[in-house]
Amino acid sequence: MSNKKNKSSTDEEDDYLDKLFLEIKDLPFPKPEISEYENLVLEIMKSGCNRQIAEYAIIKYKEIEDSNEGKKLSELQDPYNNSKKVIFDQIKNKENIKDILSSKIKNYNQLKTIKDELNDYDYEIEELLDFYRNELKEDKDINNKMKEIGKAIKDYLFEILIEKKESEETKKFLDERKVYMEKREAVIESALRKVRKIVNDKNEYKTFYREYFGEDEKEEMEFI
Repeated sequence: MSNKKNKSSTDEEDDYLDKLFLEIKDLPFPKPEISEYENLVLEIMKSGCNRQIAEYAIIKYKEIEDSNEGKKLSELQDPYNNSKKVIFDQIKNKENIKDILSSKIKNYNQLKTIKDELNDYDYEIEELLDFYRNELKEDKDINNKMKEIGKAIKDYLFEILIEKKESEETKKFLDERKVYMEKREAVIESALRKVRKIVNDKNEYKTFYREYFGEDEKEEMEFI
């Protein structure tokens, strides 16, 4: 009898929570007007703020960007991505995957002594790691394999970006990357300054809430 009562109570609670969920008007779905800057939103969220504040910071940046005549970050992003694809395709091909999973790593011992030369490429390294995590997501031994893949990615990048830095493909990538990354870092820093103002200043937060949600903040509900 008590089990039936507990089940009934749980069902009622679930129904109540479902009702509250359906009444929410502003779920944190990505804003289409800044979809091209989704990677920046995710980067800003690493500071600890929620998605809405991160999006708002990028929206405010985009307003400034759209009113200026200089090159937009999105215009620098495409040449960077295109040149990066040429580099990444050399690391993502099937033969390299076989080499990685067979631990055929040529330069890693050398890389240990000069790894500082790859410190600036954390952004690309993480993107490649994400690619391989997705490739191996059904593999039961993914954790051990990802350790080897992490070493191999650095090995391949070292070979392509350091040892072959005079090749046409590498030089093009490095040139496009420099311009894009300088702009990207400036945009992120500007957005993070906006975030800090919002989370540390009540008036800034009220302005954010009003402009983002289109209404003044309501008083928090009390849950009994």
